[in-house]
Amino acid sequence: MRSLLLLLFPLQRADYNRFKERMSNGVNGGLDLPVMIGLPWLVVLLASVVAVPPGKTTEKISQAEEQITQGMDWTRKGDAQRAISSFDEAIKLAPEMAQAYHQRGKAYSILDQREQAIQDFDEAIRLDLQNAQAFFSRGMSLDVLGEYQRAKSDYDEAIKLGPDDGVAYYNRAIVHTRLGMDREAQAVADRADGLGFDPSLLENAMNAARAER
Repeated sequence: MRSLLLLLFPLQRADYNRFKERMSNGVNGGLDLPVMIGLPWLVVLLASVVAVPPGKTTEKISQAEEQITQGMDWTRKGDAQRAISSFDEAIKLAPEMAQAYHQRGKAYSILDQREQAIQDFDEAIRLDLQNAQAFFSRGMSLDVLGEYQRAKSDYDEAIKLGPDDGVAYYNRAIVHTRLGMDREAQAVADRADGLGFDPSLLENAMNAARAER
């Protein structure tokens, strides 16, 4: 690009000199001046556009998806650290993919690195505000950290986006109980029961939450 600019400077000067010569000979310059002087810069502009690297290619996105799949396999096998490495690679390839951040956050949660996990869930939600699972996952990490009100808000949002997610109702019933909202907790528990959860299991969890208050 720099060599092209160096080449065009003398060309531009030569065009301008030819224009002055034509004017001195009585030839009407008309629109020749802006055209003659502007043409080299048009070439520069076009060259700069061509030189701009393309956006994320389909190939890079495909490679990122492969890394996410590999990372999820490592997570299922219980190797969260290797999973994180795969998700790191996915993010390098396609930093706008919300799923990569969400899955990496889940891997950090397995390692009990909750603050790091929440940062990844934040980014996943920023990239995809309709990601119910990212809200749910962030709610779980906040729940573990004792941020019950914030956890409740995330469970609420997860349920709004995925109203048939029984696990979200289950967790929301427990966090309601921890917040002393027993009536609301029971209403949520009834909804969880309707989605197939064992009511005795949830009742035991809610009793344990009451005992912690």
